[in-house]
Amino acid sequence: MPRPLRIQVPGATYHVTMRGVDSCAIVRDSSDFETLHLLLGITIMRRGWNCLSYCFLNTHFHVMLQLPETDLDRGMQYFAGLYARSLNTRYARTGHLFGERYYSKLVEDDAHQLEVVRYIALNPVRAGACAAPEDWRWNSYNGTAGHVPDDPLISTAEALGLFHGDIAIARRQLREFVWPAGLNRV
Repeated sequence: MPRPLRIQVPGATYHVTMRGVDSCAIVRDSSDFETLHLLLGITIMRRGWNCLSYCFLNTHFHVMLQLPETDLDRGMQYFAGLYARSLNTRYARTGHLFGERYYSKLVEDDAHQLEVVRYIALNPVRAGACAAPEDWRWNSYNGTAGHVPDDPLISTAEALGLFHGDIAIARRQLREFVWPAGLNRV
């Protein structure tokens, strides 16, 4: 029985995630993280997507994308294929890297988008990989929040636009929204 078609809407925003086969590692070291970042950037540029948030973990990744066209399926196939071939070559492995096809959820409104931003930023904390979102190097939160220079993958003005028109105020509001002052570190 064929899989149901995905809902794709031009101009829509999606929360997308992919996981390794049987939750195996899709990254083993910083070079793999850098390759994942580079290939996502290539895919974003080729497809004309806006990336609002991402987080790479060892077994999976999350990304929030705005798409001008209905091409999420083709873009994710391209990206996942490039990365899997790269990793297979580097580690002399064969076979699939990613388990099932990517998961995507249409982000339906501004409130939902804010929750996805927070969910992605807190994912490494919830996974036990770090004590606070700014401690995780392989995410867009640090650049968007102003802890480090802007990440070239992220459409920073668009990502911060839900918080405030002034970038400095928006960054402060993002930090407070994701990790409120006084919240204990894990």
